[in-house]
Amino acid sequence: MNEQTRRECIKALAYGRSRDEVCAVMDVPMEALNDITEKEIIQQRNYLKKMGYMP
Repeated sequence: MNEQTRRECIKALAYGRSRDEVCAVMDVPMEALNDITEKEIIQQRNYLKKMGYMP
């Protein structure tokens, strides 16, 4: 998985999508998503809230 795909997966997870759904839509293996930490997801969620993209 390249860096752009990784960032998009983190963003999708931050928006609350399930890992199964992200795998299917982004066409990435579950093993690749398992490398994404909860800390990365929380940081992205906080950023999206700060920027006004999430309530």
